Amino acid sequence: MRNILLAFGLACLASAAHATTIDFEEFAAPVSGNGAITSQGFTLTSTGNYFPAYVISNDGSYGWCPDCTLTLEHSAGDLFSISSVTMEPGGSFLMLNSVEVTGYLAGGGTVQQTIYGSVVPTPPSVRTFGSEWMNLERVVFGNIGSQSEGQYIDDIVVTAVPVPPAIWLFASALLGLMRLSNGQRPAQ
Repeated sequence: MRNILLAFGLACLASAAHATTIDFEEFAAPVSGNGAITSQGFTLTSTGNYFPAYVISNDGSYGWCPDCTLTLEHSAGDLFSISSVTMEPGGSFLMLNSVEVTGYLAGGGTVQQTIYGSVVPTPPSVRTFGSEWMNLERVVFGNIGSQSEGQYIDDIVVTAVPVPPAIWLFASALLGLMRLSNGQRPAQ
């Protein structure tokens, strides 16, 4: 019995999630359009009143228009966490608008973080998210402000947390075996 429980524990650990970096390098830049793109198993959807709503630049960064929002979701609908994102300046090398990042938690609730813009030339910078940015259904990036520049991001570090169906099947089989083993004990 102890060996069965150990095997179950190892199977759970084997299915543990690993970090993925969404870097947009697989696209033949420049690319632009409206709607959704998929990269590294995640879907990014840019919505707004501009065309194009998004641009993937020659350096592989993803830009979205000033009044647009960018939504990040796991393509398979799995929960995920976000660790960091690299913010890059817009076309004039200024990050004029601040960005409000909202994470929608599984079971309800949100977490928020504001990434503040700058009126001076800004090099790309990595912005990190705390441990509360786990068990997310989606993350929405929205521009705050009325500047004409959009925002560019790159290297979004996310971790999907899949629960494979095989684990549930294995757990139910394990419970069945435990029940059977309890009913077949020899009399003393």
